[in-house]
Amino acid sequence: MGISKIRDYGLYKGVPIRRDYSVCGRQVYIGNGQNCGMFWFSTVGEAKAFIDTFHDKIQVDQKGLGLIPEELCERCQCHYSSFSREYKKYKPFVCKEFKERLIRRATSSE
Repeated sequence: MGISKIRDYGLYKGVPIRRDYSVCGRQVYIGNGQNCGMFWFSTVGEAKAFIDTFHDKIQVDQKGLGLIPEELCERCQCHYSSFSREYKKYKPFVCKEFKERLIRRATSSE
């Protein structure tokens, strides 16, 4: 057991905000901690601005916080077993650009 590298900032409008000190670059994230369920930010302020912008659409128990269109998920390698035909057919993290646009939209006024 070691020292936790995750800091929990608690809930902001029902959405958990955390910082992972073990990663380089953006360390603050919201979501469930896995693949499309995570949105990464440089600061807690950016994460809160994102939540403020999309709070009426965010669903913390849904894939991609309920913000990512299902069509993107269906074309993403991350949603399939590594032994499936779809896994071999699709690329991983196809929602990355979409998520980046949402983040820019929410944080552009900062």
